[in-house]
Amino acid sequence: MELYVKATPEGFAYNDSTAPEIIGKIIEIKPCWVLWMDKKPERVFDKERPSEDFERRCELKILSRDGFLINLSLPTTGYKNLCAYHKSLKTKGLDINQVVTCLKTKEVNGGFGTFAMVTFSYLDTDADLPF
Repeated sequence: MELYVKATPEGFAYNDSTAPEIIGKIIEIKPCWVLWMDKKPERVFDKERPSEDFERRCELKILSRDGFLINLSLPTTGYKNLCAYHKSLKTKGLDINQVVTCLKTKEVNGGFGTFAMVTFSYLDTDADLPF
């Protein structure tokens, strides 16, 4: 089953529910540029920014320990956290798609108001999960 989730300060919202965390393997990372028009995103998967109107985002696919394919679109702050997480794994000799990752959200007060930021941590690489 495929789920599309949204990061909120309370966790990850989907349908009429919210999960406090996502545990699974990140199987796809697609950085992109997004232009919002009438609350609908126009995604461009180029390395170069098309124009100043586009913001940096990242599309993730996560295979959960429950067998769900979870789609999550990260805003700029989440993308920066993902890059830092990926770099820390590399320094430990770990590959991001080989470890079990725990994603959580936390509420952050910024210049544009309150928003949810996604954080990443990895579980024991020998964790007994059905992958």
